[in-house]
Amino acid sequence: MAALVPTLLTRKAARKGSVPAGPAFAARLPGNAFVRALLVAVTVTAVGVPLAILVVDVSSPGGLLFSAVLVAKVIYGTSLACIVTPVAIRAALADGVGIA
Repeated sequence: MAALVPTLLTRKAARKGSVPAGPAFAARLPGNAFVRALLVAVTVTAVGVPLAILVVDVSSPGGLLFSAVLVAKVIYGTSLACIVTPVAIRAALADGVGIA
C-alpha cells in the first residue's frame, strides 16, 4: 500500500498537470503500478521481516506482551511507510517525464 496508492495518486496528478514530472529515477522499477507494488512488497518483506525478528529476539529474549507487540507493529509499519513511500513517489514522478 505504501507503494501502490502513492504511485497511482502521483501519476494522476502528473497527468492533470498539477504536479511537475520529476527527474529520471535511477532504480529500474516496472512501469505497471501493481507489479511495482508487488515487487516492492516482496523486497521489503524479504529484508524487513528478518530484521524485525532479530530486533525482537535481541530486545526481549523471554517474549513480548501483547501491548508491546502492538507498539512494535505500529513502529515497524510506520518505519516502512517512511522509507517506501518517498521512493515510490520519486519513481512515479519520473514516470511522468514526457507527459504533456
